[in-house]
Amino acid sequence: LQSDLKELLDTFRNLLRAEVLEEPIKIEKLIGLTDIEIREHSHYPKKYYDVEHFLPDVSLGMEIVELNRLRTSIRELELCAMRTFKTGNDISRKDIIQLLNRLSSVAYILMCRIRGQYYK
Repeated sequence: LQSDLKELLDTFRNLLRAEVLEEPIKIEKLIGLTDIEIREHSHYPKKYYDVEHFLPDVSLGMEIVELNRLRTSIRELELCAMRTFKTGNDISRKDIIQLLNRLSSVAYILMCRIRGQYYK
């Protein structure tokens, strides 16, 4: 888990750098998963982690609660990015918006991995 969280932190740092320097950003894999695999794992956690979709709450432990807080913060940032980078029907930084979407899915996957004892 610690390694996966460090990878998320590094990705956020790279995202910030890309935005400030107006450079494109493309991440091939996050936590060992491609974009397609991230979508698959987040939509079908039962298949990959033997965990049904769930609503996080404190009874599931503080790791889940904190990851859910991270996930919702990323979603809020994604919405802010949409407002910031959208002019009419044009979106100037689709790369950033897509990466933020993937990062929130990764946060959910980490929650599923914890529940499915992936890190044990």
